[in-house]
Amino acid sequence: MSGGISRPETRDISFVLQGHVDETGRGELKETIARLRQLVPDSQIIVSTWEACAGAAMEVGADAVVLSRDPGALPGIRISGETQNNVNRQIVSTRAGLERSDRAFAVKLRVDERLVSLGFLDLYASYQSQAGPERLVVPRLFTLDPTMFEQVPMHVSDWFQFGSTQALREYWDCPPMTPEQAVWYGSHSYAGHSTHLDRRFHCLFAVEQHLAMHYARKLGFAVPRYHNDIRPEVMVAHRQFLARHFIVAGLDQIGLSFAKYEWAEQSTFQDLNCLGFPDWLELAAAEEGLELTSEQRRLIAMRGKRKALARRLYRLARPLWPALSNPRAKSIVNLLLRRMAPPSR
Repeated sequence: MSGGISRPETRDISFVLQGHVDETGRGELKETIARLRQLVPDSQIIVSTWEACAGAAMEVGADAVVLSRDPGALPGIRISGETQNNVNRQIVSTRAGLERSDRAFAVKLRVDERLVSLGFLDLYASYQSQAGPERLVVPRLFTLDPTMFEQVPMHVSDWFQFGSTQALREYWDCPPMTPEQAVWYGSHSYAGHSTHLDRRFHCLFAVEQHLAMHYARKLGFAVPRYHNDIRPEVMVAHRQFLARHFIVAGLDQIGLSFAKYEWAEQSTFQDLNCLGFPDWLELAAAEEGLELTSEQRRLIAMRGKRKALARRLYRLARPLWPALSNPRAKSIVNLLLRRMAPPSR
């Protein structure tokens, strides 16, 4: 695969900021948009939120404010139920914002994120091929690696996405998650190969997975039948889907700042659990023939050794995971992983 196209012009990009906006967060959103104006003064900025947020969303500096009827939340994603499931809210607000776009390219952002650079444009220009399928730039957090701790294929990060407006519209043209799917494991058994982490899921599919698999199905890929479906044909499809249709990179490479999830950036567990940029390069080389530099090959090899060691440690410690996954034990888990499978860099 030969990569590389001209870097998209910022005047050809719409930034769709989606999510809930209230009076408490209005000032922060206004500042975010003001900084975005400095970074991309000729881009289109769209805020997509709910009818109930109309007052807070107005006069924040956006070119357009799109108001939709709130479909409401579903029960918690995990059995513990501490975090509500907003997948249908995401689908409605993101799709409505993208429909308002009149530019060739689009960025999907949350209203509580901040863009600090245009690194994503360089990534896109470097790895999008003129002749190849359309790729979306997405963060490594939380694009899961189903060969690690959570066996969840096609779990692609929905924090930030950049690509052609048409490709993003196709991605977000997704049916809602049903109430039955949201509480699936309240009345259905887990697959026999499920790990302790797999058994924490309440819904049939993770939020990110629900979105990505519908896009994958449109593109002709085999998709999971349940969240940790790792049949060989699904895993092959997962690798090809990620290699062909995405560019997975770190927040610093993209130019994204997300204060709410700084803990995840510092987590060794999440670093290993997610697909890093070297992991994606390896997939793209294996599945699409991406040409790699010697430095990239070195980083891939070091990353591979680190992940292989972490997998062995995980298998050996499997009986202890119910205790180690307790929130109070997370710092211990991260410390052990950092010492026993230290970062490659």
